[in-house]
Amino acid sequence: MKNLIIVSTQFQLLNSIELIESHLIEKNFRLIFIYSTKFHEKQILRLAQKYNIKILFKIKQKTIIQYFYFYFKIIRNLYVNTLIIGNTEDNIMKAAIKILVFKNLYFVDDGNILECLNNKPNHLNKYLPVTYFTTFSLKSNNYYKLIENNYTFLKSKNNKVRKDDKVFFIGQPMVESGLLEQEPYIEFISKLSKYFNDNLIYILHPRELNSKFSDSKSIKTMRLKQGVETYFMDRDVLPNKILSFYSTALISLSKIIKSKKLEINYIDLRKHFKTSIKDSSIYGIPYKYLKVNHREFSIKIR
Repeated sequence: MKNLIIVSTQFQLLNSIELIESHLIEKNFRLIFIYSTKFHEKQILRLAQKYNIKILFKIKQKTIIQYFYFYFKIIRNLYVNTLIIGNTEDNIMKAAIKILVFKNLYFVDDGNILECLNNKPNHLNKYLPVTYFTTFSLKSNNYYKLIENNYTFLKSKNNKVRKDDKVFFIGQPMVESGLLEQEPYIEFISKLSKYFNDNLIYILHPRELNSKFSDSKSIKTMRLKQGVETYFMDRDVLPNKILSFYSTALISLSKIIKSKKLEINYIDLRKHFKTSIKDSSIYGIPYKYLKVNHREFSIKIR
């Protein structure tokens, strides 16, 4: 019987690779992935190629059509030994769990466990507690049997010692999501760049618009062809510092890149902007975790 991975982001695939290499005996897995854009597709393909994961098939997100395509393709691959799923709430992945015949089931984290940890996954009743491989240090409960992802395998591939003077800021779609106004956001990033003597590089989030920074000559931006974790793993030298607001990438990177020479800090945006982060928001929950486990970058930016 085959072993199968079904994911919809490169980060889910990265965590699947870590799960396979550090925890599972079976190493021969095939991949099914769902993608939304060509850029998104290339990110996953590049990561799969790097770690020699064979692709069974891929699915473009196209409303109803994607479900017909999935059923047609999966019918020839019904029997699976170990199944790794990247998103408990994705409809195609829910369908796969119902259709496939498998012995072992694992879920890998994409940050969403923080939102669903205490909610019973009714569509998974007969598999409770579900084995969940997560980036976060959390306690298991009646719904989820949690295994903390310490990136043992990936960390062993990352032994850089040299460092340069670059500071990276991992962007988030705060403006695009309507949480912050564009002008003060750009002004803050500009001041942050000047604070670091123009050595700051802003990594655009996939949902951020390039045009947002078009009028600012002081902000250097970068759109990655791969995931942020993979980028820093592939980079020849360590940066001086990595910053963000409440990105879960800060948590994964602090585990993958273990070096006393590198500082990975979060910035509490509430101290710089007139806004509130609700506990139920996609930013509020990671903030709670970062506040406990990571050092805040709190120097005043004037």
